[in-house]
Amino acid sequence: MRLLLALAFASTIATSCYHVRTVANPETQRHNIPTSQTAWVLFWGLAQPRILAPECKSEAFQDVRTSTNLGYALLTVVTLGIVCPLDVEYTCAKPCEVIPTPQ
Repeated sequence: MRLLLALAFASTIATSCYHVRTVANPETQRHNIPTSQTAWVLFWGLAQPRILAPECKSEAFQDVRTSTNLGYALLTVVTLGIVCPLDVEYTCAKPCEVIPTPQ
């Protein structure tokens, strides 16, 4: 029993955060410094937050990275999935160049 508890404790301590990154076009350069905020997903994903980015002039994201850490994972486990915090970091895309067409 002690071995099982020690193994469970060691696996909890040894876990680290995870990251998921979505990139629109990996060949373009970032337009500005990444912006980050914490999003709270509630009730097993039934209440999902909307990430608003009024500073993005192009109204598009270049890349989005979501991550969690051990504290967030423990909070999610303790609340049985009712509360799930995530760190969201995004970078705005460069505005598209509009080329006028000859008429």
